[in-house]
Amino acid sequence: MNQEELRTKSTGRRVNKAERAFAIYACHQYSQASHKDIAVHFNLSHVGSVSHPLSRIRKEIQKGAWGKEIKWMEKQLYIVKRA
Repeated sequence: MNQEELRTKSTGRRVNKAERAFAIYACHQYSQASHKDIAVHFNLSHVGSVSHPLSRIRKEIQKGAWGKEIKWMEKQLYIVKRA
C-alpha cells in the first residue's frame, strides 16, 4: 500500500485497513504529532477518529502482532533499545 492509499479515507462501505491503522499508530508512537495533526494528515473527519486505530493496534501488539514491522521501523529510525 503506497502513501497516498494510506492517507485516503475509504469511501462507501467501511473497510478495515490494518496498514492504515498501523501507519496512524506509527505516526503517534514515533513522532510528536498531535491527534489533530494525525487526523488532518490521514483525512479523518474528527480528532477522536485517531483513538480507535491506536487502541486496536496496541492490543494487537500486546498479542504479538506487528513485531516485524516495528523492528523494521525502529531500525530505519535508528532507535536503539537497552538490553
